[in-house]
Amino acid sequence: MESSPKNKNKGRGSPYITFQLKEYSKFEFKIRDPVYEFAKVRKIDRIRKDKPIQIGIYTKDLLQKLQGNKIPSFWDFNWETIEVFLFVYNDTMLLSIEDTKKGLIKAKKSSWLFFMIGLLFLAMAFLSQPKKDSKENKD
Repeated sequence: MESSPKNKNKGRGSPYITFQLKEYSKFEFKIRDPVYEFAKVRKIDRIRKDKPIQIGIYTKDLLQKLQGNKIPSFWDFNWETIEVFLFVYNDTMLLSIEDTKKGLIKAKKSSWLFFMIGLLFLAMAFLSQPKKDSKENKD
């Protein structure tokens, strides 16, 4: 690792851990919400730079970003960011694929809940509209 992991859990926004690798210093590797809460954050925080780690990233990021098979366009937001879904240090699993799945499932459930609440508010707003009296329209 080129930089020690930094835990960004303070202030606004969702918490995340970020670090850089020597081999790919222009990219920022992140463990972020909803996966963050399932990672062993305190142990990841203690890892110092120049220590070997193993990480899992998405194939799309490997092919397009790290191997350079795609040139970033205007529409490629967060091009420098690579999501991490697996983190191993000293043969200790600090973020597993199962943890990542749990986080993604939890996020999916939350998004459905917010969608349903929003739909409920729209229905209430629509139904609470005063109806026009047909007698007033005839006069």
